[in-house]
Amino acid sequence: MDALNISYKNAGSYPVVIEKDYSSLCSYISEMFPQLKRICIVTDTNVSKLYLDNINSFVSDCCEHVIEYVFEAGECSKTLDAVKACYDKLLANDLLRAMLSQSLPAPLEIAVSKLDKLKTPILP
Repeated sequence: MDALNISYKNAGSYPVVIEKDYSSLCSYISEMFPQLKRICIVTDTNVSKLYLDNINSFVSDCCEHVIEYVFEAGECSKTLDAVKACYDKLLANDLLRAMLSQSLPAPLEIAVSKLDKLKTPILP
């Protein structure tokens, strides 16, 4: 496993873990967030077709509740309304503090970030 720590201005940092597949995802999540009960997988319609079911099967082994938020791929989703819709989904599922947001940016990357405050941006 290779990890790269990403820092963004004053918003904190998070690790990007690079693996050949998703088989160690559950053990990584359990190690990093032992009290985690709920997780939200955030992805777009293009990536979800390719990877969402596979990711969900691994994540469901270590979390009681797996929520999915799939947004439309493309420029139409690069708006504040799209971000608000994502936050609405998180709030509706009571995912506020100490939550884990898993983004699916590419088949060989797993970006895992712990969001401590709702005002922390979700960056793809």
